Amino acid sequence: MTSYLAADAALIRAELPPRLWPAADCDALFLVYAVLMRAKGEAVTAADVHDAWAAWTVSTRGEHRCLVPFESLDPDVQDRDTPYVEAIHRAARRRAGRTAWGDGYDRSVSSTGFDSGTDRDTSVANVARVYDYLLGGKDNFAADRQLGEQLVVAFPESGWIARENRAFIGRAVGYCAEQGLTQFLDVGSGLPTMDNVHDVARRVNPEATVVYVDNDPIALAHANALLATSEGVTAIAGDVREPAKILADVRQQGLLDLSKPFVVLLAAIFHFITDEDDPAGIIRVFKDAMPPGSYLILSTAHHDANSEKAARVTALYRNASASMVTRSKQDIAAFFDGFELVEPGMACTCQWRAPEPPGVDDPNDLYAGVGRKI
Repeated sequence: MTSYLAADAALIRAELPPRLWPAADCDALFLVYAVLMRAKGEAVTAADVHDAWAAWTVSTRGEHRCLVPFESLDPDVQDRDTPYVEAIHRAARRRAGRTAWGDGYDRSVSSTGFDSGTDRDTSVANVARVYDYLLGGKDNFAADRQLGEQLVVAFPESGWIARENRAFIGRAVGYCAEQGLTQFLDVGSGLPTMDNVHDVARRVNPEATVVYVDNDPIALAHANALLATSEGVTAIAGDVREPAKILADVRQQGLLDLSKPFVVLLAAIFHFITDEDDPAGIIRVFKDAMPPGSYLILSTAHHDANSEKAARVTALYRNASASMVTRSKQDIAAFFDGFELVEPGMACTCQWRAPEPPGVDDPNDLYAGVGRKI
């Protein structure tokens, strides 16, 4: 039971930015909240959070002063626990296997026709489905959830990093759309989630055209079912390691007009591309096909802040569908050769044109940038 509680505690912790983690008894607090979540799920209230923590401090420290009735607290003190309550609710939804976004979609894997009997080995953790799990989605299997939970337990910020990457993608796509770009090629798009590329782009220009590309049949099936449901939004099979083929398919099918500026997204995918796959060469092929005024959106993992921690993450992915590779900021910056980085240049995803200063500046956040083809 202890291991399950530890996993639940890590889920709750992952839903909170580190600035909200308590200075003392941090691990104990999240274990208490894990017990509460298992007992009440999404029915947890702010009063429950207060009383559970107070009862624990009495049992372990004898601090009877903690047992101030919740209803006697000032409203601002009551509100202090709201982020924790919301985090428990989100973690409970993830534990229950429901989407954390509340978007109304039934995104069960079986509805796509893909299940454990398909040609994809679901006993191996798939990096796209692990990412879906970290985002709070339900399009994943036991092996994906197992690796996801290992990541969250070992690195509680994993879910936060995934969400910050999605937020960066939204801001980057919005920026490009505001510059007049109406064509987007999302390579390694993964499973549908909240605020997909066409959702963001079409808020600026309802006529924006988007092509989603992925090599995973489950991701592709979901994209066709949920994303490619209106004119100008398409999902095709393709492997980022074969950029020429992707471009040829897009050109031959008339999905985008490659003679006009377009945006290439390579978000959170290059840390699954090894040096042997020649990541710089992949970008070079895309760059050569991009007219001046096109944009590259890229985010990827690095090891500058903590090489030992990066090595442990890499080790966890060793038996997944793709190995993880982290790089230095200097190596990542080289991917933008031939592009002019827009302000603020290459930065952590949580910092790139964020509407307000991030509540936390985690040095293990992904590096990201947007470059304009010169």
